[in-house]
Amino acid sequence: MEKKNKVKYVNVDLKIEGLNNNERVLYSHIKALCRGLKPYCFASNKSLADTLNVSERTLYRILDGLEDKNLIKRETKSIGNYGKERKIIALSPSANMTDI
Repeated sequence: MEKKNKVKYVNVDLKIEGLNNNERVLYSHIKALCRGLKPYCFASNKSLADTLNVSERTLYRILDGLEDKNLIKRETKSIGNYGKERKIIALSPSANMTDI
């Protein structure tokens, strides 16, 4: 049986310059996941990679780029015998990022 591709909507934030297409789409997707009272999400690498249709290694590079540009912050903590929990915090674009 062939697996069907799921279509996912991503709100692309076009106001931020200096990002490549993958960074722009991932940042907008993370912001969409973080809406509400909490400015963070717990999205897995697999779900993020599937959304962008990239490998997990490429996803790491994109996340690193967003973190280097101060658009996200990742916090990882141990949750005992259950492994680790990673929180991705969406930050506002810094003053050095140019807005349209």
